[in-house]
Amino acid sequence: MRASRAISTMVASAVIAAGALVALPGSAVADSGDTVSSSEIASALTGTDRQNGSLVAEPVPSKTDTDSAAVVKQDGNVLEVPKNPEDGVSLQSDGAPEVSISLPNAEASGDATRLKDGTVAYSGTDGSAQAVIPTDGGVQMLTTIADKSAPTRYDYKVEVPEGGKVELLPDNAGAVILDGESNPVIVVPAPWAKDANGTAVPTRFETDGTTLTQVVEHTSGSYSYPVVADPVFAVVAAVAGSMAIGCALNASQGFAQSAIKAAIKRGDWYWNQRLWEAAENCAWGAVWGAGGWAVGAALRQYIVNSLKPYVYVVLRKYLRL
Repeated sequence: MRASRAISTMVASAVIAAGALVALPGSAVADSGDTVSSSEIASALTGTDRQNGSLVAEPVPSKTDTDSAAVVKQDGNVLEVPKNPEDGVSLQSDGAPEVSISLPNAEASGDATRLKDGTVAYSGTDGSAQAVIPTDGGVQMLTTIADKSAPTRYDYKVEVPEGGKVELLPDNAGAVILDGESNPVIVVPAPWAKDANGTAVPTRFETDGTTLTQVVEHTSGSYSYPVVADPVFAVVAAVAGSMAIGCALNASQGFAQSAIKAAIKRGDWYWNQRLWEAAENCAWGAVWGAGGWAVGAALRQYIVNSLKPYVYVVLRKYLRL
């Protein structure tokens, strides 16, 4: 779920190097008859980043396989971006359920084409087109809107096993995807939309609990096309996990005395509270250090609450408890 890109600022910040197109085996390269071609997508993303700086993420290295245009396996996270847009994007991290996210208007999209930098583009025939960028710890999904004939609503249907759901954060601060036990597994910072001149286009999220819809009001004023809009889906533990581990290592020194360790091990309330406080402090420090100053308070709290148990486990591990 803001002028600065929250999680995109945390997990990726660079200019997209769009250039020559590389067709995937078995994938269709957009032709000149498409309403929005792959080359137009590349041009729009490059223009957006040039106008606004670091809104478009830098793709992390990815591979391809029989069904996927991009596969990333990194730090316990697995991301799969499909060749067929109707198959949806899959994102999973260790200990969390697999989350499947559908592409908007997939039935009106062409098969995947990889841009030179690894961005996956899907040409469109309804005045809009989609692009997917594998990022460090998540994925950025961008819509290129060519003209006023394009839709204003873009649906990302989310499937989470065993009762997961989508919830909006207050004040259009973004959204969170919860698992069946209401634990946040993916955070989605507040959306943005920019026209060809870098002017902000009104946009917001809506949800019915299973679909995250980005509403882009590009017909509400005089905007220059193409308009580019995005959500970023970021795995909670990947947002600031490595920084939290470093903090936990330092914090563990304060609990290293044998008497304190023994008290924690036998369940002493006071020292276990101090350990939880240390974990929370590390989580807050990691979130702020990773660009959390740009994140809404509600979203920061979600991330901290999710990181805290993780850091607590790290603390106990290094204290050999």
